[in-house]
Amino acid sequence: MIDVKLIFNKIEGKDESMRIDPSIPLDIFLGRDEFARLLIFIISKNKPVKVTSSNLIEVEIGQREDKTWALSFILKDEQYADIFFHFCNDIIQYTLEYGQHDIATCVIDRYNKWHTMLKKNMSGLLSKEEIKGLIGEIHFLMNFLLASYSEEKAVYSWVGMDKNQHDFYIDNIWYEIKSVKNGAALVNISSIEQLDYHLKGKLIIKYFNSTSVSDMLKITLNSIVKDLLDNIKSNYLKIIIKDKLLEYGYIHRKEYDDIAFKYIRTECYNVDKDFPALRRSMLPESVKNVKYELLISHILKFLEEV
Repeated sequence: MIDVKLIFNKIEGKDESMRIDPSIPLDIFLGRDEFARLLIFIISKNKPVKVTSSNLIEVEIGQREDKTWALSFILKDEQYADIFFHFCNDIIQYTLEYGQHDIATCVIDRYNKWHTMLKKNMSGLLSKEEIKGLIGEIHFLMNFLLASYSEEKAVYSWVGMDKNQHDFYIDNIWYEIKSVKNGAALVNISSIEQLDYHLKGKLIIKYFNSTSVSDMLKITLNSIVKDLLDNIKSNYLKIIIKDKLLEYGYIHRKEYDDIAFKYIRTECYNVDKDFPALRRSMLPESVKNVKYELLISHILKFLEEV
């Protein structure tokens, strides 16, 4: 792991840069521009496609005297330096693993996913409920889908980053995953579409309790992501997973090591035409978005084996 903060600390002057590591066969530099703003830039033989700047990061593309191209990402406001360090680390690690053949395309694709994530949350950190929800989805992917299907089919079934879809869709069955506290009486349904679809589906409720980081049975977001990636053999599928995680809003951060859960159990509910959920056909056209809660005790007759 390259320590970008340490490199930046060595760069104090304006319009100064430093290659991250001379032994690495990629032209990636950290530095400051003529206004002393933090930046990361890469050198590419191919002209990068046009990229949109964000509220946090300014993007510049320029041709150099040797006919190569410089693709620069510049931090606009240094109060967000910590999140920029994470961005730089992620760009470097992602490029080292996957971008040797077309570095510009690789970096731009990764930046665009960061752009989308930071539009939702400038801190770059998921809330505790979002962490629990993502842990639940990964837990289902690892313990059911990867155990039942090929890793390629299982990974591609994970579509929940698009909030207009169910969490997983495979073999004409959709799965909606809900992570709740053990003993919860209610499960939150955040849109009509989550339980309203013409194909058969399953509502999966996973029960977790908060626990201490010293608990030997603990699950943290960082630990379950590592377990998932360790269980995937294909490097290409690992790229897909990392892209999906970034779309969700996750990058590896030490803060996630301090939030731990203990898995309790899983319940599976068959969602058919008789399942007590709201349907789009029930609502007037003027109603576009609905959130509601289901009483778990009232859907027990739809409970089945996972």
